[in-house]
Amino acid sequence: MEYGKPSVFKDLRNKRWRARVSYVDDSGVKHTKTKLLSEPCMKGSNRGKSKAWREADWWRIELASGAADVQRESGGVPLADYMRQMIEAKRNSGREGSITDVTALNYYGHANRIEKYFGNKDISSFTEEDLESFFCHLEAAGLAVRSQRNAYVVVNMAFKAAMRKGLVGANPMTGVLKPKQADAQPNPLDDYAFARLRDLVGDRRDLFALMVRFAYNTGARLGEICGLRCSSIGGMDPRFLRADDELVLSSAMINIQNVIARTAPSGKYADKACTKNGHTRIIPSNREIGRILLAAKERIAQAHDELGIAAGNDCYVFCSLPQTAAGKAGFTAPEWVSRMWSSFAASNDIRGTSGRIARFHDLRHTFATHALMSNRVPVKVVSSLLGHADPGFTMRYYADSLPKASLEAMGSLCDVLN
Repeated sequence: MEYGKPSVFKDLRNKRWRARVSYVDDSGVKHTKTKLLSEPCMKGSNRGKSKAWREADWWRIELASGAADVQRESGGVPLADYMRQMIEAKRNSGREGSITDVTALNYYGHANRIEKYFGNKDISSFTEEDLESFFCHLEAAGLAVRSQRNAYVVVNMAFKAAMRKGLVGANPMTGVLKPKQADAQPNPLDDYAFARLRDLVGDRRDLFALMVRFAYNTGARLGEICGLRCSSIGGMDPRFLRADDELVLSSAMINIQNVIARTAPSGKYADKACTKNGHTRIIPSNREIGRILLAAKERIAQAHDELGIAAGNDCYVFCSLPQTAAGKAGFTAPEWVSRMWSSFAASNDIRGTSGRIARFHDLRHTFATHALMSNRVPVKVVSSLLGHADPGFTMRYYADSLPKASLEAMGSLCDVLN
């Protein structure tokens, strides 16, 4: 069965969006299915339509996966449908080898690329040349090498699973070359760019500037900054403002334990009680971080006072909207911060050591390289602050991004050897 693109419309009786999808059965007869979605709707407003459409698209994928089961029993299944079925099974397995929601979303994107390029081509009819042409197409389309490699992984995984189930006799991916990954090099800000950045945001107290300052002073990831709650920091309760707040916050311990990340299948941002590697970590505060946290605390209290809402200790430190009984999330979406930073960095020509315009994540690299270059912070401590499990990884990853340290090292060797 072939499922067309879904459409969405308002179900005012149930006050929610409803999805409609058409499909053609094996006999050529056209049918229509509808489903009540979770996204609320309002008369005279299109609010929530894009979210409803995304939810409808995931429903279409689920329907296509179910159709794949029937097709497999009759002897044929499209590769894209089989990939979606496998991804969903791995996402919900709860066993070793299961994948996270974010990984599932990336893999679903590659399944969509397969479908767009090959259509409903049967999984058993693929050749090595077919797949080589697909990866050449991805490269020509300008897809990042890392994304090309992810596509290779999920397609190869699908054919291996199909071999175990007897759907294909051999894996056509065996002879396909894996896209070559260039060594990932960090792009920390050089001394000039970093000094310029501090001049631009050093005295600002708006949300964006506070998040930028916090990033290069702590090395925290963007999702971790967005997910940081007042309860994770001693003395950060916005219900109480004291004269010694800056002193208290300057000696506080910051517990990094939550992250804002996208979830599958909806693709919406959600607060997850874990960091990237599943562990929590402690970042000690200092005078500058204390000033940033105090400005954030005052901002939270002011925003809640203006709306007449009581601020709680579970508020997000860098909140966009106060939490209310109406269910507003309260956290700042990482996507908004990334867009703001991209525009800010491009307009102010903020570049890293590689010459590229810096990303927000490069503020983390800037923190790491400056900590290592200072020669006053042990590598193990830097590794712990960054949340790396292996200090050796920290040194290997940042070794080539320390030109100043290399010059100083050669100068010292010159004195020793001569």
